[in-house]
Amino acid sequence: MYILSFNDIFSNFEVSVTVSLENDGSSIVIKQPLDVILSQDHKQIVALLEYVRYSFLPEIQLCSIKVLSILSSRMVGLVQLLLKLNAAKGLVEDFANCLESRFDEFQVIENTKGDTGVLILQLLLDNVSRPAPNITHLLLKYDVDSSVERTILQPKVHYSCLKVILDKLEKLLKPEINYLLYEFAFQLFYELCLDPLTSGPTMDFLSTKKYHFFVQHLEGFCFGPLPKRSNNQAFRISTLHQKKPLPSPSPSPIYNDLRMRVNTRDFRLRRKLSDRRQKIISHLIQTDPTFEAPPEYKPQKMYRKLYIPVKEYPCYNFIGLIIGPHGCTHKRLEKETEARIILRGKGSCKLDRAKKY
Repeated sequence: MYILSFNDIFSNFEVSVTVSLENDGSSIVIKQPLDVILSQDHKQIVALLEYVRYSFLPEIQLCSIKVLSILSSRMVGLVQLLLKLNAAKGLVEDFANCLESRFDEFQVIENTKGDTGVLILQLLLDNVSRPAPNITHLLLKYDVDSSVERTILQPKVHYSCLKVILDKLEKLLKPEINYLLYEFAFQLFYELCLDPLTSGPTMDFLSTKKYHFFVQHLEGFCFGPLPKRSNNQAFRISTLHQKKPLPSPSPSPIYNDLRMRVNTRDFRLRRKLSDRRQKIISHLIQTDPTFEAPPEYKPQKMYRKLYIPVKEYPCYNFIGLIIGPHGCTHKRLEKETEARIILRGKGSCKLDRAKKY
């Protein structure tokens, strides 16, 4: 024989079982989890969950929601059990009514663990990714009888938590008070669109002409009020209102002799990676004498462009000074620097030679 305390169920989710011994008349106390005890009588599960409609005492409603949260995480096949007991439809409407009443109270949430609306939304969030069919699918009126991913959502036909959430997000009444509930609601839709089973039905439903959910909520969201700024605290600007710099535009197209563009994004990325590879191989050759370069490796040619100040000194013969008599100075500079010196531009060659070309 065991005695089940109503307060023990809703506070500790653990039941004390008192077993009497026949020999000496003494007794021992055995503690078992709540889901183990309730699994022996499934009707008691429905009886406890139906207390969510007990609006006269919010503490009882909170305990009923917590019971469902614990059972949904511990019991396998809870949804099938509720369907078998013909209690699913009533529970869906009861939880939707409780959530709607909490939205309409317009009370500031001081304790998230003691708020019925937050607990119901948190219950829906926690069960989104659990094996189907789960409590979230049931309370939001997904098709738990056959296939969740083929559900056609009709919240205007069926009264459920989904209908309540959509109606409240459409009106967004008093966001300075209910901002936390709205935040959980937006997060729930995000998780539903992210889950593989519910993403298809949810996206198809929210993008219909009846709701225009994405168009309506794309430009504005609900935010909690910022704390009051003290006198010695600097002003803060939200990053949502700061204009981000635009990405750099693509360079002007450059074409080769075959009229093929040679500065596309792929070409520039490939050239960047190739240059990096060349630098790494060159560094390995200099630091490690035993390193053997790949057969296709060719040392990168180093060059530097120097401009001659012709405009500043128009009367000075720079070309003659660099080339020298019969090119002797030019050859000597190349030998000393071990580099090839090439003169380019206007005046770098003789006038009669330039006319030939």
